[in-house]
Amino acid sequence: MSLYMLEGFESYGTATGADLITELSQKWATSYMDADWATLVDGPSFGTALRWENDETYGGLITPIKVANTIVIGFAAKPGSGVSYYNETLIRLMTGVSYQGELVLTSTGHLNYYRGASSLLGTTSETLPMGTWTYVELKVYVDNSIGTLDIHFNGQSVLSLNSIDTLASAASTITEVQFHPIKYFSIDDIYIYDDIGGVGSMQGPIAIEQLLPTGDDTHNWTPSTGANGYEVVDNPEIEDTTYISDSTVNTVELWSYEDLSEIDGAILAAQQHTRAGSDDVGLRTIDIICESGATTDSTSVGLTTDGGFDVIEVIYEDDPNTSSAWTISNLNAANFGVKVGD
Repeated sequence: MSLYMLEGFESYGTATGADLITELSQKWATSYMDADWATLVDGPSFGTALRWENDETYGGLITPIKVANTIVIGFAAKPGSGVSYYNETLIRLMTGVSYQGELVLTSTGHLNYYRGASSLLGTTSETLPMGTWTYVELKVYVDNSIGTLDIHFNGQSVLSLNSIDTLASAASTITEVQFHPIKYFSIDDIYIYDDIGGVGSMQGPIAIEQLLPTGDDTHNWTPSTGANGYEVVDNPEIEDTTYISDSTVNTVELWSYEDLSEIDGAILAAQQHTRAGSDDVGLRTIDIICESGATTDSTSVGLTTDGGFDVIEVIYEDDPNTSSAWTISNLNAANFGVKVGD
């Protein structure tokens, strides 16, 4: 399994309206979202979550994924208290332009899963209570005879089907995940696993905590203002009014970060969130760096060359220094940063 995405809605600051949609579109393919569709609210236990303000049958949070025949999606969900639902699509799994499957919130609060958009495969044994957070996990293996479907609420099975037909399109793959707007429905702490060939496991309820830079470990790039690099890149939201810059290949900038304060259990992964661009002519790259113990992990990413910015997400499922799951102490001690690529 490959952990494709983590989203805790912590990196959007206090943005509202069109500004929030613009920031969401830096990470999600949100070309079908209007300014009044969403707002930020309190999360399940800390931080912020996203609440839809309107019902829509299209658009929402959309992300292409690697070609996968198994998908595992987890997210915290809170239906709006006092609102009636009438079979609203919550998640749509796509294969190109074809519907591979849909997770639908019914008027009774149950979740239905459909092959394609109309063939009901199963209904959860429990409901999502209104006004209360529930952690939902969906796992689908796409096949026309040995497909599987599993849904968990708060780590407990509420639907499990095996040896079924989950194939709706000609290709037994999923290429896109869509979260659709349901009025006053809140979501948070999303993870998405994708895979080619195997059936992965659910992770159980997770929480995502944002950590910001607190100091310069290796300071070589030029800040847009002041003397310290970390002070111009420690904003809790996506923005480009302050920044660091450099043009010399292999120049490194590394920062120390806040310690975890809310999470005290097992760590699923660390995700490094970087916004970067190039104003040079021709292709330039940036290296995204994680320094843990004696090991430095580097991922090279091509940059937009029109003066714009790209949001780059690099996920470390394991500690690069140990090749095992992160411990709290090792993550707290790690440094993250960037290096000028070719």
